[in-house]
Amino acid sequence: MATIVTTYNLEIRLRFLGEDRYSADMQLDNPASAAEVELVSDVVITLDHVILRAAWPDLSYYGIQLSLMLFADPRMRAGWARAIGHAEGGGATLRLRLRLDGSDPLLHSIYWETLADPQSGNFIATDERVLLSRVLDSSEAAPVLRRSRATLRALAMIAAPIDLDRYKLSAITREREAGIIRIALSELKLEVIAGESPEHRATLAALVTAARDGYDIIYLVAHGRLVDGQPVLYFEDDAGRTAPVPGDAIADALSQLARRPILVVLASCMTAGDGASASLIALGPKLLKAGVPAVLAMHGSISMIAVARMMPVFLREIQREGLIDRALASARASVRDLNDWWRPVLYSRLRDGCIWEEQPASIVQPSAVGIVTCTNPFGQVGRISDTDSLFGRDDLLRRIFEELSKGVSISLVGERQVGKSSLLEQIRRLGPARLHLPAETFIYLNMQLVDDERDFFEALCYEMSMDPSLRGSRLARALRGKQFVVCLDEVEKMTNATAFSGAEREQLRGLAEGGAPLRLVIASNSSLERLFPDSEGKTSPLANICQKIDVLPFTPTTIRSFLFSRLEGSGVSFSEEQIAALIRQSGGNPARLQRTARELFEQHRDTWR
Repeated sequence: MATIVTTYNLEIRLRFLGEDRYSADMQLDNPASAAEVELVSDVVITLDHVILRAAWPDLSYYGIQLSLMLFADPRMRAGWARAIGHAEGGGATLRLRLRLDGSDPLLHSIYWETLADPQSGNFIATDERVLLSRVLDSSEAAPVLRRSRATLRALAMIAAPIDLDRYKLSAITREREAGIIRIALSELKLEVIAGESPEHRATLAALVTAARDGYDIIYLVAHGRLVDGQPVLYFEDDAGRTAPVPGDAIADALSQLARRPILVVLASCMTAGDGASASLIALGPKLLKAGVPAVLAMHGSISMIAVARMMPVFLREIQREGLIDRALASARASVRDLNDWWRPVLYSRLRDGCIWEEQPASIVQPSAVGIVTCTNPFGQVGRISDTDSLFGRDDLLRRIFEELSKGVSISLVGERQVGKSSLLEQIRRLGPARLHLPAETFIYLNMQLVDDERDFFEALCYEMSMDPSLRGSRLARALRGKQFVVCLDEVEKMTNATAFSGAEREQLRGLAEGGAPLRLVIASNSSLERLFPDSEGKTSPLANICQKIDVLPFTPTTIRSFLFSRLEGSGVSFSEEQIAALIRQSGGNPARLQRTARELFEQHRDTWR
């Protein structure tokens, strides 16, 4: 029976290059095909924030200006036309996911929900055939567990302190809000904390205590503000008075739950000025980074009538189909006549946008011909170039970029195939955005491909677009006013005394020491002191200018998270005994883990042949 295509997935990725410049990629995923299509790659665009601010508050003019900037390059326009054409030709909707660089706050301050279609000039987000959401990367590795539709549970909390006027905030009618929520979520198992009695105050402690029971949806009604640049929500204290709660405290509390909600809705029921609800969108990314897969937040101040009309539609559609982005599209369409239709912002890490599933992913399901047909999720080998495929190294990359931002050179030390080459590749790919430097600043040299000392300097100068004959002081003079981050892989090659004299390391140190033009990232299996003991009692010239960072094998916890994340949606699950064996056999080495898990997956596949 042929597969019915219902949704094409288009992801637009924007990476910060510096100032107003961004690198854009556009990738299309056709559900009927096993392969994704790279429509656009590494197109440089300019987003002029001054022009956008000047265009506000004219929604149409702002959206058109944003569209002109995003689709200024003909390749971007062609990619968009191709994606829309595929979806319309297949009678499908288009899921548009904007993956925005987390290192640039200005990129997230743009009102992307007002983006205009480059062909028609109409708002994209009010077209129910286009499902718009934002994607924000998270280091959270725990698997996302989804219940079946029949067992979904929801928790709602309405914070209506008795002294909101002290903060110049409008009163919240808890009975009215509770009634709307109970009707809208009538098909789910629902608990409401509405502060109507001392035992049911809308406190942070009450939210956390209730949430420990495991809810799929948490719906919060509360005023909020940005205080000193940080989001604060106004909950209640034990006496029913206002209790300002920092957004970090809410995010930390939810991140500690054994079972986190799939969706958190941050609803501001009344207008309270620009700052009042701006905190809600600022809290959205914090919750996503804390491990919540999807968050619906509000841009700026949203009117009571917009919330009252949109939220029932949104919640009803979620129960009907389970698709968050489709539910929001319907909710926006219901208030096209209001100026607030664009204010709800959806952050989502859910690839399919769904919060429930009829069949748990851990159950093996044979296909129509008796075969598990999905691609082996452990098939990738060698150096990982795709950032999304790199697992369990976010904290390590964060530390690396922190040291590089201080001008420090780095020595990455770890056993073979532990992922050092993949880290060097990510430094090259992510470095321009993380360190706000041009892409050509980052150089990768694999020493396995270098013959000798002369070949090394020729290769280095070639990558820096310089005369390959430059050496010593001539090279230093040529580098004045320039800056490069040089990633050296397999540096053990330099221990070959017949090909390398050691002078090359002396020159590298001179070019990388104390504010010099080079910063080095050197990957090796052993420490630099051990690799280059130039003479007894003497420290290697490279070792004492490099901050040593150990690249360790995966912990058992990380291994489990890796296996669960890769198996999600594959139709295959590993038993506890098999997982324990993989942990033991791999010793935490990512490459060995990938190989043994690939073999085990194939054994599962063979059981259905």
